[in-house]
Amino acid sequence: MSPFRGRVGPIARFLAESFLFGIAYTQAPLYFSNQNQYFLHGLAYAGSGALDVDWLANTADPTPLFSTLVTAIAWCGQAWLFYAVYVLLLGVYFHALLDLGQLVAGPKDPRLFRFTLAALLVLSHSALARYVSYRIVGQDYPWYLQAGLAGQYVLGPVLQPSTFGVFLLWSIVVFCQERPFLAVFLAVLAATWHSTYLLAAGVLTLTYILMFMSYGQARRALFMGLLACVLVAPAVLYAVVTFGPATSETFAEARHILVHQRIPHHAIVDRWCDGIALLQIAWIALAITLIRGSRLGAVLGSLFLAGILLTVLQLLTASDALALLFPWRFSVLLIPAATAVVFSKVITLGLRSVPSWNLARRHCLEAADLVIIAAALLGGAFIMERKMGYRGGGEETALLTFVKDTAKRGDLYFVPVNRPNPNPSRGSISADFRPPPPSDPNSRVIPFELQRFRLATGAPIFVDSKSIPYKDVEVLEWHRRVETCLKTFDLLERKGFAEARAELRECGATHLVAPAGMEIHAPGFRDVYGDRYYRVYRLTPDER
Repeated sequence: MSPFRGRVGPIARFLAESFLFGIAYTQAPLYFSNQNQYFLHGLAYAGSGALDVDWLANTADPTPLFSTLVTAIAWCGQAWLFYAVYVLLLGVYFHALLDLGQLVAGPKDPRLFRFTLAALLVLSHSALARYVSYRIVGQDYPWYLQAGLAGQYVLGPVLQPSTFGVFLLWSIVVFCQERPFLAVFLAVLAATWHSTYLLAAGVLTLTYILMFMSYGQARRALFMGLLACVLVAPAVLYAVVTFGPATSETFAEARHILVHQRIPHHAIVDRWCDGIALLQIAWIALAITLIRGSRLGAVLGSLFLAGILLTVLQLLTASDALALLFPWRFSVLLIPAATAVVFSKVITLGLRSVPSWNLARRHCLEAADLVIIAAALLGGAFIMERKMGYRGGGEETALLTFVKDTAKRGDLYFVPVNRPNPNPSRGSISADFRPPPPSDPNSRVIPFELQRFRLATGAPIFVDSKSIPYKDVEVLEWHRRVETCLKTFDLLERKGFAEARAELRECGATHLVAPAGMEIHAPGFRDVYGDRYYRVYRLTPDER
C-alpha cells in the first residue's frame, strides 16, 4: 500500500481551495510596493542586472531566508513561482481561520457551518468586496476586517516576508487543538522568516508555557520552552550580530530617524490611532468576550493584553526602541482571528435558532454560499485580468524601459526623492483599489511606481526614500544620501548647475533622472532621454 494513500485527497483539496481563495483575493503584479525592498538582496544575489553593486543591495539583509527564496526562484527563471508561493501562504491563512472557526462552533452541522464560514471569509477578503466598497463609499472597509493597526498586516497585495505571519495564526490553531510542540515550531518559523514577529512569537510561546503550567504539566511546559529557545537561537543570534549597535549614539540616532522620519505611520501611535483603529480594537474585544473561558479565548486575550500593556508603556516612555518592536503589530493576528470568531458565532447562532434544518433549507443556504463564492471568484479574476486593482499611474513605464535597454555596468542613476510627510495622518495602508492620483509633470515628487526603478531596470541607484536599511550605521548613511539628493535637486531648481554637478560627481552618479519640467542646459549634462514626465541626463565623462 502506498504511504501516500489517503493523503492525496486532503492535499489536493488544500491546493484547490488555496487556489480559489487566491483568485478571489488577487495579487498585485511583480514588482509592487514592499517587494522593491525585500526582493532586492535576493535578485542581486541571483545576478539580476547590475544590482550586485547597488549600495542598498550591499547593506545588511534583514530577511536572509526570504532573500534565499527569492534567489532560488530567480535562478529557476520562473517568475510565476512567486505567485504560487503566495497562493500556498494564502491557503495556510484561509484554512487556519476555518479551523479557528470550528474551534468556536458547536456540533450543529459542522460541514454546513464550515462551508458558510468559508463563503463569508472569501467574501470579506475578496478583491470584489474591497473594490465595490471603495467605489461606493470611498473607503476600503473590508480591508479592516483582516488588516492590523498602524498600516500593518499579514496578508497584503504581494508576497513579502510579513506574509509568513500566517504561521503564527496556524500556531494558535494547533495549540488549541492540543498540539503544543507543533504550535511552538510554527511560531518560531514565522519569526525566522521575518524578525519583526519575534515579539509576537515570544508572547505566544510564553502564553503556551504558562497555560500548560496552570494545567499542572510543568515538565511539558519546560520542554516547550527549551524547544523554543533552541529553534529561535539562530534568528536571534543573526539579528544581534548583524544589527547590534555600532555605538549607543549611532543606535539611538538611527532609531530616531526610522521612527520619526521614515516610518512614523507604523511607529507613532498618534499617527494611526483614529476612529477606525478604535473600532478594530473594539472588534477584537468583542471576539474575545464571545469566547471567554475557552483555550482560544485565553490565547487571544493574552496576546491582546500584552499588546495593550506594551503600547501603554511605549506611550509613557516615548521609547523609540519599543516603538520599533511594534507591540500593536499583534493586531495583525488578532483582527483576522476576531473576524473568524465573530463570523463563527453568527453562523452558529443562525444554525441553532432554526428548529430544523431540513433538506430544502440546507440547499438554500448552500446555494447562497455558492453564489457568494462564485461572485467573489469571478470578481477577483475580472479585477486581476483587467488590472483594476493595485494600479499605478504608469508615467514611469517608458523611462524604465529606456533605462533597462540602455543601462551598462558601471552606470549609477541619481533619481529624485521626497522626504516623508511628517504631518499626522493614518499613514499608509495596503495600496489597494484606488485609482492612481493625477501626476504633475513639473513636480519632482516621485510617483508611487518609481520605487520600482531598481528591480524593473536592473540598474543601481544612489538612493530612494522608500527602501531602507536597518543596521544603525547604514540607516545614517541612507539618511545622508537622502539629504544629499534633496540638496542636489534644490541646487538644480535654483539653476546652480555647477554646484549640483559637483555633488553628483562626489556621489559617483553617471546619470540624472529629473522631472520633465526641469530642463538643464549646462556643461556636463547631456540630454539622452525625455518624455512627458521625465528626462534623463548623462553626466559627460570630461565634466564628471
